[in-house]
Amino acid sequence: MAEPSPILDGFRAVFRRPAFALAEITWRWAFGAAAWTLILFLLIEYLDTLPVTPGDVFFLHTRHPRLVSQAIAHILSGSAQRLVTATLVGAAALTISWIFAASLGRAFTLKPLLDYFGMTNSGGLTLLRTRFWRGEEEGWRLRSLVGLNFLRATLGLAAVLGILASATVAGFASSDSYPRPGWVFLIFVPLALLVALLWSAVNWFLSLAPVFVLHESQDAFGSISRAVEFCRNRASAVAWSSTAFGLLHFVAFVLATAAVFVPLAFVRVLPPGIVLGAVLLLTMVYFAMVDFLHMGRLAAYVSILQTPEEAPIESSQLSVLGSQSKTTFPSIPPSDDDILSDVPGLVPPPEKPKP
Repeated sequence: MAEPSPILDGFRAVFRRPAFALAEITWRWAFGAAAWTLILFLLIEYLDTLPVTPGDVFFLHTRHPRLVSQAIAHILSGSAQRLVTATLVGAAALTISWIFAASLGRAFTLKPLLDYFGMTNSGGLTLLRTRFWRGEEEGWRLRSLVGLNFLRATLGLAAVLGILASATVAGFASSDSYPRPGWVFLIFVPLALLVALLWSAVNWFLSLAPVFVLHESQDAFGSISRAVEFCRNRASAVAWSSTAFGLLHFVAFVLATAAVFVPLAFVRVLPPGIVLGAVLLLTMVYFAMVDFLHMGRLAAYVSILQTPEEAPIESSQLSVLGSQSKTTFPSIPPSDDDILSDVPGLVPPPEKPKP
């Protein structure tokens, strides 16, 4: 029997049940639409609070770079506090809404996925009355999911602060009297890459932990521990699946980037609305492919989890097997017609019968 392939199982799950990918796309795009609506609303409200004098309007209409810059500086003067306040309020609202949206979305997508792998084996055969649930509680476990997403949001904030700290540390290498932009670049880039690498690694474990929340009814920290243990025990399969879907994600990004340049090449021929619409359409197709691959990768991890792990053979078992493999042959009694009986010391000569 061929060994199950988690990558093929992941694609098989999302192709046989397109609702998995559609549910993932639905909650992500719904949150994205709400987030952009909130950002535009805050931006419009902020712009309405800016005072514009007739002199500023006159300078803007001149289209002279110096006059336009002076008008913009005069309009924005004194509005930094309002901008910071609006940014903090918007960021807090988006973070809280993302935590709850991601928790509900992951529960809606992951529970049917676990049910799917609980009712079908790696060969696609239906296993009746078989569940993939081992936890006693079969609820939504929203408290644990909210806790995990809160940790992810906190981790993202820490990453942003880490990038800002990297820029601050790199800025100490240069001064107004002795500018050293090269040293600033050489210091900032490694520090920023280190922060991004740490964020990516920890965020990956946090994104995998909901599987164990719903599969084993673990709490937030228990699911993180199980995710680390799972990756340690099934490192080879997890690495292959992550690499395969990562390469597919990169290929999708390259193809989408190349496709976006096609409508941009006709920017002087076609109306701007058509070009912008084509770019937005291609961007949405790319994000849909990314969500599809993300759901396939999650299905591959679930497939690895439901595949029985091969138990290692202990040394005591090896010694028993080795002792059993040693075969002993019974000794052959000498006979009168033994052809080797004349060789001294090899076969003892037959004893003469006593009179």
